[in-house]
Amino acid sequence: MTMLSSIVGQCGQTVGLNLPYPSVCQLCYGDAPCAANGFVCLVCLGRLLPVRPPVCGHCGSPLEGMPPDSLLCAHCSGRLWQFDFALSGWAAAGVLREVIHRYKYEGGMWFENLLAGLFVRRFLGALGMGNWEAIVPVPLHQRRHRERGFNQAEVLARAIGMAEGMRVRRDLVNRVRDTDTQSRLSRQERLENVRHAFAPVPRADVPEQVLLVDDVMTTGATASACSEALRALGVKRIGVLTLARAGLSMEN
Repeated sequence: MTMLSSIVGQCGQTVGLNLPYPSVCQLCYGDAPCAANGFVCLVCLGRLLPVRPPVCGHCGSPLEGMPPDSLLCAHCSGRLWQFDFALSGWAAAGVLREVIHRYKYEGGMWFENLLAGLFVRRFLGALGMGNWEAIVPVPLHQRRHRERGFNQAEVLARAIGMAEGMRVRRDLVNRVRDTDTQSRLSRQERLENVRHAFAPVPRADVPEQVLLVDDVMTTGATASACSEALRALGVKRIGVLTLARAGLSMEN
């Protein structure tokens, strides 16, 4: 069963949801989809762009166009990231970019099931046992959390944590600086913007190997800054999982 058919297979009757929730696809306004699909129709879901191997062994960016023996992309060569590797499920383009934006900034809470489902289906069992001890969502600053009402990284972390039977740790890192939105900044500005944005929270029970979760990775600056705070606690191995990867030259 494909990832897409697996998602669609969850759809059942949505009786009782028609009043408070949409009755048509929230992207093309065509055929009526169901709640498990985030009220996005099969045609629109078919436009999702998966990130396919080969990918950079560090940041997870596709290596298409690079020499066949390449292990790292040009962006990672000579750069010291604070995480060990990163993997992303899909390109943050087209359908997925719109869904994420409307979910985070326009109150499109009906998209939550779809995003969580995609994340679980991409990463469930994909890393093997790995001796991972905990899942850590990239924290939001308190002000942004109050405004939005939720942390999208925590939603994804709890979804994969429940599926894998792993503990989600929100108590290891705090976001201590309310940084500017990364999407408007250049690569260098992103690195400076998140410098010292995260602070470790001293704990007696610090895991040695964690999976750091966020919704979108662009340059890796946020993931690296958060990983630096985890390293300060004594975390030895950090893998980054993101639903989407921005900045990829992938055609829809």
